[in-house]
Amino acid sequence: RKLYDLFLSKKENQLRFEQGMNHYFQKSFEQAIANFEGIVALSPLDVPARLFLEKAQAYAVQGVAADWIGVETMKEK
Repeated sequence: RKLYDLFLSKKENQLRFEQGMNHYFQKSFEQAIANFEGIVALSPLDVPARLFLEKAQAYAVQGVAADWIGVETMKEK
């Protein structure tokens, strides 16, 4: 691919990620999934997009508490 195309893909993914995160924190998990899937389709090795895609998919199925704010606490290292 041309360098310009790679730059556009990166900018496109950045915008999709920001939109996905906005949907994620608004509990609009189906819309977040669509954004993260778009990123992973173009960049399969994008670790943050894959991580939030998996989380959004899980939350879309199991739901979240009414007071959920998207913050997770690590219980172990």
